[in-house]
Amino acid sequence: MCRLMIASQLAVTDYERRYGILNLLAHLERECGGHGNGLVFCRDRKLFGLKKGLDLSVETIYDDIMSYNFDYVLFHTRIASVSSRLDENCHPFAHENSALAMNGTEHGLANAASAVNRTDSELIFDLVKDKNINYTSKILTSFDSAFVGFCEGKPYAFKNYGALCEYLIEDFFFASSFPEGVSCKELGYKFSFKNFKRNCYTSSDKTKTSSFTSRDFFNYQFKQPEIFSHNEDDTWEEAYVEGYREGYRDGSKKERHVYE
Repeated sequence: MCRLMIASQLAVTDYERRYGILNLLAHLERECGGHGNGLVFCRDRKLFGLKKGLDLSVETIYDDIMSYNFDYVLFHTRIASVSSRLDENCHPFAHENSALAMNGTEHGLANAASAVNRTDSELIFDLVKDKNINYTSKILTSFDSAFVGFCEGKPYAFKNYGALCEYLIEDFFFASSFPEGVSCKELGYKFSFKNFKRNCYTSSDKTKTSSFTSRDFFNYQFKQPEIFSHNEDDTWEEAYVEGYREGYRDGSKKERHVYE
């Protein structure tokens, strides 16, 4: 599990004024990241400004976001669940005007990825880079994770089982979760945003007047692991080991009641 964000500059400007983008970047890294960060920008359907690495700080990323003129920005912070902690294994993965970042672990690809010391995310990107959005959609919705990225210079977001929320503004802003007090929407299973259209195959969207964090997602989604018909043990373990981070980094126990 990792954390990610994709947003338009208009939405970023609004969020910066209301809550502070650096606070969101730090929240995502603290919640389920810390093994490397990355970002890439898009303007006029061209990607630029790609940076990623183990030592790339959210402060440096924030400075770039505040300095550049862009249409969209993608941010990712990694937990190394598959393959080594290396700069090249950080997200996003990009080629020409295609880019991808992922939140989740695809267990079916883990052995193959480890054998070549690549990430499961990079193997998936190899399947969709430079393809059109319809092909990309078919591939990404066949997996369990959440994905954001660019196809032919246009942004997309796909939520399968992973956590993905939408900031409540009339523009483009998705993130794995948001800090306490930020109004956002929990997106339903099989949500997709492509070609500036949205769809949810199984609609369970819930509007939160305060916030919906990944802690809420894992408390709700994994307290009854039998709701999953596949990889139940792996999914439960992954949620515990990788995804359930709030309340752990500061030593707090008050958020740990689900597993104690």
